[in-house]
Amino acid sequence: MVAPEKVQCKIYPLDTFVPCDPVELVEIKEALAASFSGKKTCQRGTITQDQRLDMCKQNLGPEGLATLIPQLKDNNFIKTILLGTNGLGNEGVENVASIIQGNQKIETIYLGCNGITAEGIDHLGKAIAINNSIKSLWLKRNPIGDAGAAALAKHFTKGTNLRTLDLVHTALSTTGLSQIIDSLINGKSPIERLFLGANNFTAEIIPILIRFINQTPSLKELYLPVNELYDSGIEQLLNHPATQQLTTLGLGANGLTDNVIASINTKNLPNLIYLDLSNPISTKKLQGKSNVITDQGAIHFSNDIAHWKKIETINLTLEDISYHGAQTLIEAAIDSSSLKRLYLHHLNLTSHQITLLNTFHQHREAPNIPQDIIAIKSVYR
Repeated sequence: MVAPEKVQCKIYPLDTFVPCDPVELVEIKEALAASFSGKKTCQRGTITQDQRLDMCKQNLGPEGLATLIPQLKDNNFIKTILLGTNGLGNEGVENVASIIQGNQKIETIYLGCNGITAEGIDHLGKAIAINNSIKSLWLKRNPIGDAGAAALAKHFTKGTNLRTLDLVHTALSTTGLSQIIDSLINGKSPIERLFLGANNFTAEIIPILIRFINQTPSLKELYLPVNELYDSGIEQLLNHPATQQLTTLGLGANGLTDNVIASINTKNLPNLIYLDLSNPISTKKLQGKSNVITDQGAIHFSNDIAHWKKIETINLTLEDISYHGAQTLIEAAIDSSSLKRLYLHHLNLTSHQITLLNTFHQHREAPNIPQDIIAIKSVYR
């Protein structure tokens, strides 16, 4: 696991955080008070046409957010609140809980990188269990740890309407994850996508994931990048029949090799739409274990692409696939009836291959992106 004090967030610890001048929030407060319905960019914050309040990286602090509570409780336009990297801390997340309890129209809460610990997360969990409108919760880069997991589990057991849960880089251990998973199962939360990246999880979590998938038919998307699952862990996961329901699988930076490719096939993943085996930019910073897949794996994988009838996106942006392996992948992509995007490491491609890949993308429709993921796209990050 990642120790809570090792969670990487630009504003954590909070003792150096400087909030914005309250005067800079007057414009956004007035727009929210009037339930402004449209696009409006203020001195601090933006309201979008698709009913989102984007306050990411606006240096709110708990005091600044507190001044917006009355306007947000009474607002009948906003459905998504983005509060990433705002120095909220535990005091600020109590304000978020107050807003959630007072407004039944809010569906998405993004709280990434705010220095929130177990103390604050307890208030949030309680509010979400009360407010059935909340469908999407994003907690990445907050050091909630296992104590925070226990706090969430206590409330999630009562039942939620969550379909998206983000626990990326939140300092969970296998024990903490198990508590949350059990609470989601017991509370019959209709989870569709689960983000568990960058927690240094090992293959110990695989039985927990299998139990969750097996008992949660709504789960379709599983994101596990920057962990330490290795070939053996992923093989154990994919060889279980429960994973056949998955449509999305994120396995970047898990120390995978060519050996795992044989398990990533149409028998184990017949409904696969999105597959990511790339090494994220954050891999080195988070001391992740890079995937090392070579031309051997690329060629093996190319032979399987034609058999996937639903596959739309494959990300193999990996340094160890040369232009030889890339060529087989590009040819397989062009021949595929369903594939819409193939991502490869451009530094290893010839100019002709880059042209072929660009042309391929131009002639294919863009893949569908889940609404919950679209909703958290900020104009400030």
